Amino acid sequence: MNDWKLRDKYDIRLDSEMNGYRNKVLILIILSLTLTLKISGKASILRDLTAEPTFNHRGDLIYFYRNIDDKIRLETLKFQTEESSTKTIPLGEKAFSPVIKKDRKGQIWVAWEEWEYDHSRIYLGRLEEDKIIHSRLIWGGEGFNLSPYLSFDMDDNPWIVWVNYKDSQYKVFVHEIIKKNTWVINSPFVSSAFTPQITTDLNNHVWVFWSGKDKGEEEIFYRVFDKYNWLPLSKIAREKKLPQINPSITLDQKGFIWLTWSGYDGKDYEIYCKFWNGGKWSRIINITNNHQRDDVYPSISVTSNNILIVAWTQSGKEGSHIYIKFLENDSWSEKIKISYSRGQNIFPRIDVKEEKIGITWQFQNEIKAKIISFYQLKERELLDESPSETHIIYNPYLNEDKYIGFGDSITYGYIHYKKAPEKGYLPRLEILLDQNFGDTEVVNEGKPGEITQNGLGRIRSVIRTHLARYLLLMEGTNDVAFKRISVDTIVFNLEQMVKRCIEFGVFPAIATIIPRNDWKWHSKFFRDRIFYLNEKIRELASNFPIPLVDHFNLFYYYPEEKGGWESLLSDYNHPSEEGYQLMAEEWFEEIKNFPFPPIDFQVKRAYDEILFYKELGNDISWEDNPKIHDRNRIEAYIIYRKKIEEANDQFKILQIVYDKLNYFDKDIVPSAQCMYVVSTLRTDEVEGPCTEPKQDH
Repeated sequence: MNDWKLRDKYDIRLDSEMNGYRNKVLILIILSLTLTLKISGKASILRDLTAEPTFNHRGDLIYFYRNIDDKIRLETLKFQTEESSTKTIPLGEKAFSPVIKKDRKGQIWVAWEEWEYDHSRIYLGRLEEDKIIHSRLIWGGEGFNLSPYLSFDMDDNPWIVWVNYKDSQYKVFVHEIIKKNTWVINSPFVSSAFTPQITTDLNNHVWVFWSGKDKGEEEIFYRVFDKYNWLPLSKIAREKKLPQINPSITLDQKGFIWLTWSGYDGKDYEIYCKFWNGGKWSRIINITNNHQRDDVYPSISVTSNNILIVAWTQSGKEGSHIYIKFLENDSWSEKIKISYSRGQNIFPRIDVKEEKIGITWQFQNEIKAKIISFYQLKERELLDESPSETHIIYNPYLNEDKYIGFGDSITYGYIHYKKAPEKGYLPRLEILLDQNFGDTEVVNEGKPGEITQNGLGRIRSVIRTHLARYLLLMEGTNDVAFKRISVDTIVFNLEQMVKRCIEFGVFPAIATIIPRNDWKWHSKFFRDRIFYLNEKIRELASNFPIPLVDHFNLFYYYPEEKGGWESLLSDYNHPSEEGYQLMAEEWFEEIKNFPFPPIDFQVKRAYDEILFYKELGNDISWEDNPKIHDRNRIEAYIIYRKKIEEANDQFKILQIVYDKLNYFDKDIVPSAQCMYVVSTLRTDEVEGPCTEPKQDH
């Protein structure tokens, strides 16, 4: 190891005072974690689920991740259908962080870590037909070897870089696979080294970047191998001694090396980039420039048309999201939101094949993935973009045990074309709710013959009249029969009804419409309208998101041996008693897992003494609502806060809490008073209505 030998005697010794300080900090961390476990009952620790994506020869996006069962999985996401498949890959029992890279011939290589209690090793193999072949040990020396990253020179020979940690020193190792040369390239700056990256330019020079420390905070270092020697160590200079971290690199179609990273500007983290044009570095370019949120963890790639794509995490008090920008014709686009699940969306990684952009990121303790064409990105045609801003569902004056059934004659209750509201699904549902939740009222607001335009016109007065907490929306059957009404208009009207519910603090759920058995069903034109409307209703429910009850599928797939879906109708349009009973049961199956607001919500002024000193704050606690049937469907709780003198629309997210039923708000002004509410968040991102407000005192 030629470069390191020159400095073999370099040593860093921590004096006893520093060791003592670190021991105290370690004790505090362990104690804090232990107390957290005692309070919550289980750990709420975010796991590291590295997922580096690439495209296979079929054009599918593939990536590895370590699932909750600690198995290494290979996930395949198809471009056209967005279907995914999962396969367990038998790596070592303690394998972590598989990184996949494709060489110029299209072969896919995999590098990973295998950990033991006191050391870890680096392995390399190839992926063929979803199997790891030709795996080999790359480095099994002493210490912990981590963060492997791959690249290929112009002869398609693999190179691998990683970090070795031993005796409080971080060494950046580079290994040339074919010639079996190994170097340590970061001496003498070994007090830290993280996120190494490696690439090869058109001159077949190997470039390695990482973040590390000289004096002061972390900086971006790099070295270049010119086919014979490693050139002197260099830095990506910044004027201020502030942290510069998370480098990511790519090689564009001109042969320019593009580097992006996250740097602190004195107020927050921003994303920067610069490029090497073969002779010199460009000026530093700001990709982001705001002082309200932190921008971190960038990842960069390039399309076949030489358009730069950068993804990163933008974080704030209410969580974090993934954004993308692209550079076209020397101009950066506006930022484009990719993630819509509330919580921790972190560590995006991207790969590009021609005009297809594959992106993975970690959301909580799972991996999300998406394939986007550059056209979609440019036109902002992201399929899961929410149609409206998220509004807090809050109105303390609504009746928690009251539901509104809103719709047309199917909601009202017709059998054999005759009024029969007592035999419809609403009274049957009320019986189920009474039996399981206690005294419950279900109001019948079905209007025979109504189209969605009329429903939109009356829904506001309905919710103001009844002051019910929940509304069950099923409408659109009559609209489909009118050729002058487009399905998009029907969906727009339904969307506006949902918005008006949320704005008033009513929690809405929506249902698809059922099949019909008249001549319109046997006309492809009208039948296609029914299928299209139901698909758009499903999308609407997913986009807000709100609960969905799929009555169409409930009827359409009713077993033939029981008479098929036609047997569930009493006439051409309306259900039979059996059909109404099935609808009531289907509504109840969804309602019993509504994200009902927590109960026993308490806020009190208190002192936090966990870390051996008192800190004044507000102790917030609650319990799960006993109406929720399956506790496994609860993802988190969202705490909102406002000043006592502010209006109700000033509630802001204070914290999203996972796996526990309390939170200590230390960010208070003792002389001021605050108001709090809490909502329940389901695993499918459906957020329920808030609790009644509580004031600190």
